[in-house]
Order: sequence, then structure tokens, then C-alpha cells
Amino acid sequence: VTLTADGKVTANFAENAKYLATVESGSGSGSYYAGATVEIIAKAPPAGKTFDKWTSADVTFANENAATTSFVMPEGDVTVEATYKCITYTITLISRRGKLADASGWELADGQYTRTFEGVLEEAVVIPAVTPDNPADWEFGQWRVVAYDGTDDAFAPGQVVAQLPVGFVGNITLRADFNWIGPNPSPWYPVYDLGEVGDGPRQVKVYRGDELVTSMVVRGAQVKPADYLKVGCPGLLSGVDYTFKVSKWNSDELCFEPDIVTPEYQLPETGAVVAGPPDGDNVVVLNIDLPLASKYRLSIRKGREVYLPATESVFVEANEDGFVLPNSVRQVEFFMAGIYDVTVLAINPLGEAVQAASCQVVIAKDGQDGRDSWPVAGFMPLAGQNILLGGDTTPVLFSWPAIVWGESYELLVYDGNGNEVAVQRDLLDCHATVTLPAGVYFWRVVAIDAAGQELSSPGQDFAVVAQNAAPILSHAAAAAGDPNAVVLFSDPASSNYAGVSYEIQFYTAASGWIEFMGNNRKVAVFSDDDLDGVYECKLDLGVPVSGGYLLLRTLVEGQRLDDGFVLFRIP
Repeated sequence: VTLTADGKVTANFAENAKYLATVESGSGSGSYYAGATVEIIAKAPPAGKTFDKWTSADVTFANENAATTSFVMPEGDVTVEATYKCITYTITLISRRGKLADASGWELADGQYTRTFEGVLEEAVVIPAVTPDNPADWEFGQWRVVAYDGTDDAFAPGQVVAQLPVGFVGNITLRADFNWIGPNPSPWYPVYDLGEVGDGPRQVKVYRGDELVTSMVVRGAQVKPADYLKVGCPGLLSGVDYTFKVSKWNSDELCFEPDIVTPEYQLPETGAVVAGPPDGDNVVVLNIDLPLASKYRLSIRKGREVYLPATESVFVEANEDGFVLPNSVRQVEFFMAGIYDVTVLAINPLGEAVQAASCQVVIAKDGQDGRDSWPVAGFMPLAGQNILLGGDTTPVLFSWPAIVWGESYELLVYDGNGNEVAVQRDLLDCHATVTLPAGVYFWRVVAIDAAGQELSSPGQDFAVVAQNAAPILSHAAAAAGDPNAVVLFSDPASSNYAGVSYEIQFYTAASGWIEFMGNNRKVAVFSDDDLDGVYECKLDLGVPVSGGYLLLRTLVEGQRLDDGFVLFRIP
């Protein structure tokens, strides 16, 4: 307070002092009155680190271990600092088919190699190659990411990785991919044009890289499947680069420059189907010859009516033109007079087909079963068939053999509880379509004559199965050290193995088809016990497997997925 000469009194008030708060590695710096609450937030941690705690010699924090916290401003300047600590990361390598060629710096436990680092990688880590345990059948391919908790898309699951660079951050797991180099699991014998190279035989040598695959003496303008077979060639792989070197026989002089060829499955030829004359029981023998096909689809119609629904068979042996089923003769019984159109569609392993071969069968008289009973064959869906459902419902085509005296037909479909779910009456054709959801069904058809008399067909059961991803078999091979066992391998790239199994049939030239179906079926259940991403199944078939053929049908939850199957030759 001051008093002037003129008698005025002035009161002077001092402002409260502010003090400076300095926040290092965070926000909240500024000037504050003593007693004020100061909110502070730590900066985002640098790569490879995480927030640790707040430190200061001047204040006490509400929670020194929280990235966001506060303190009470004292009477004086203060400095606080956010501190960080390094994260420990782990690199994991899974290699169940072999050992690291150089394991220095890696720890091995439970079949996995690991090493750790703090913060960020200061030196690049080159992932070692793998020496396979069975180098005759497998070669190391590459390392592929199966798990990664970082943000760099270059290391996302599925990416191929050879090394981790300086500055890498994160936990990562890599799996070793291996390539099968054993006997060719799916042999193919591609036709190769030799061109105009003069008269006389030619020597054709086929190389894969520097390795000689086969050497053939060829007469004619083409290398044909028979030429490979004559010299015991196990076949070539579709999509693999080969070098064809053509020279005159018994000479090293090349007819033309070596040709780099990537064989692709040939389009099958149309071929032919020839029908023999019907015997006394209206049984007709169909002789089928379809060069360069791996399977065929047979169907028979009588006018607009389906007599035999399209069914597929697989060729398993190669003749001089291509693949031909050992018993490429089909017997078909016809139950009523008429003219039948027989078609056979040739299909290669890629599912490609050409125009179907066809012939006609003329039946002059009705079969003995024409009036009093239904024939056994000719019903579709087949008994026990599973139809794959891709959406909520699917149209199901029903067809049945014709009855001579039938004026009309009645189709009846029941669910698994015996409830009638569809009825179609007064059908003039031997086919009809019903849309159904997933479920188990039973169906029959009734033939009705002009007087209203009825004849009911045998019942046929089938199921509409919700679609599931099934394993894709990569190959089959004889089990090492066990001549009566085979190992199946499948590719899990886009597969769901839950509930998936296979029914097995096995064929040898000596014993024919050995049935593992029905009550005696063997079911192959795949598993990844080695945790290497390769799903395997070993089967003891009880007979020598080398040179035989293995046929598998897919089941999901114990039910067949469809009527398709895969076939593998066992080297």
C-alpha cells in the first residue's frame, strides 16, 4: 500500500508465480501455478520399443507406469521424462522334413528352430536352407510366412521370405516348403512334333535342366505316348520346362536347335465308340477308344428321354495313342425297343473335352422286364449319391428308365423323416427337376398305364450336402520300407480338413480291382501330425502297391461329397 502527498492511497497486489514444466518424450509442457494438476501423455514408442515408465526428480506421478498420467505442480520448475524399453521378438522356423544346413545361432526345441532379438534387427538375418531327411524324394524349396504380428505387408502370411532385413520388427514364424522330386505321381506323355527331318529313325533326348529324363528312338513325324512307354519313361510333368534334343539315330548331329518345351495336357481326340449287336437279353457291348483322354463320360438317351445318366470312368493305362482303360468295354442292358443315342465325351486331366464320340443302338424288341418290373439301372440321382450344395438350395435333376406301357409318370420325393416334400404328376417325359435344400432324401417314381394301373419303382436314397473344401491330393507314393503300404500327400493351401476323409479302391494288373468300399472299405483320414503344413495319410493295403493304381472318393462328415474321384499311379 502506498500513500501520496495529496492523500491518495494505492493498494498494489503481486501476481502468483507460474513455474515451468518440461515434458521430454511426451506432451504437456508449459507454465503452471503451484498446486495445478498437469496432464501428460507419452509419445508413441519408437519401432521395437514399448512404453516403460515416467521418471522425475521433482514430482510424484499419479501412475508412473501409465503412458497417460498426471502430477501436481510444485513451487518450482520441473522436468519429467517418458522412458521406453526394448521388446524381445522371436523368429521361429518350422522344418519337419529336414534340418537347417547351418543352425548356428538357432536353438532347436520340439522340432522348431528359434532365435530372439531386442528392439529392431541391427543385422540382416539370412534364413538358412534345409537339408531334407529324404533327399531322394524331397528338395528344399523356400521359406513361407505362416504367422506375423507386424504391419509390413512384405511379411504377411503366405509371403515367401529369404531373409529378414535390418530394421525388421515383429514376431514371425516361417515354414519350410519342400518340392516332391520322387517318382512322377501323375505321368503324362505329351505328343511332340519332329517336323521334316528326313527319312530314318531319330534319337530324341529329353532333359529337365541338365538332367537327362529319357532317350527315345522314334520313327515317324511325332513322339507319341507309346515312345515314352517303350523306354520305361515315368512320364513328364505338365507345366514343367523340358529341353528336347533331336538327332539322327546313332549320331550326335542335331537335326535342329534344341527346343525348350513346356508340355501341357493335350486336348483328347474325339475317338470312337462302337456298339456290338444286342444279344438275346438285349445286352450290348460298347467298345470305347479315346486317344489322349484320361477319363470319359458316357450317357445314353432315347429321344428326349435319359436312359443312362452321364457317368464317368477313368483311364489308367496308356496305349500307343494315349490313355485307355484296360477294360475299355462297357456292357449295357436295354429294357425296351427303340433307337438309342450313345455318346462318350473324352476328357483330359485338366477337365478339357472335345466333341463327343457317338453311335446308335437299335433294339428290336422289349426286354423281359418291360412290363412287370423296373430295370435296375437308369435312375438318377443314383442310390447313395451325394449332391454338392453351393448355395441355400440346388436344382436336382431326376431321371428314370422308360416303361414300355407307361402312359405317364408320378415323381415322389421324401425327406429323411418320411415327409413328402415334392410330388409331380402326369409327367410324360422320364425326367423332372426339383429344387431342394441340404438334407437326406428318398425318391421313387410310379409308372401309370392307360387303364390307371400303377407300377412303383424301387426307392433311391440320396443327400444334398452343404459345400465344404476338401483336400487337394498332390501325389501318392509307396511307403518307404513297406512294400504293402502307400502314403498319400495333400496340399492344404486352401483346404478345410475338418471331417474330410477318403474311400479307397486299389487296382493291380495281377489282381484287378481290390474293393475297399462298402462294409470292407478303408477310410483315409489326413492329419498334419508333423506340423509342417503337409497333410499325410499312410494306408496298409495288404498287397504290393508298386505299379498299381489308387482311386479315392471324398467324404465330408462321413458322406460322399459327389460322384467324382481322383486316381493316382503308384511308381
